[in-house]
Amino acid sequence: VVASVGAAWSLALPIWEVSVPALQRMTVLANQALLSLTSIQATIAGDTITIVSGTFLVADSCAGLNFFMSGITIGTMYALLFLRRWRGRLAVVATAAAVSIVANWVRVFGLVLIGEYTSMQSPLMREHGTYGWLVFLVALPVFFLAARRLEDGEARAHSASPENRDD
Repeated sequence: VVASVGAAWSLALPIWEVSVPALQRMTVLANQALLSLTSIQATIAGDTITIVSGTFLVADSCAGLNFFMSGITIGTMYALLFLRRWRGRLAVVATAAAVSIVANWVRVFGLVLIGEYTSMQSPLMREHGTYGWLVFLVALPVFFLAARRLEDGEARAHSASPENRDD
């Protein structure tokens, strides 16, 4: 219980900014890979994605830290409420983190596509905060489905253990 409470409290500490460079780099690399699957001409230099229609800077605020922290918080709460074993809890939190990171990649990729197909004229090119949260919300069911499977797996393992049989 103490470790669980400690894990939950660590989310409130101002230590998460250190993950921004890694999140930024992953976002750029993921988008480079996604763009290679399209016919969009793109040049990647550092944290900048340049397409024919314009340039996107994957700035600190575009790294997805808010989504990452929100996902970890939701994952931690789910893990503490519904799982008993630390492995299952860790798997749920890791799943939440992964879904949040991938949702941010999709968010940035969507913005690049919108920028390309609207010649950078979409209002989303200037203000895309709400768009990002909508992408995050659409991704949450993926997390909950995976978390539920992990929870069910833990329940099956618990009921199959020798000390829980009614032999």
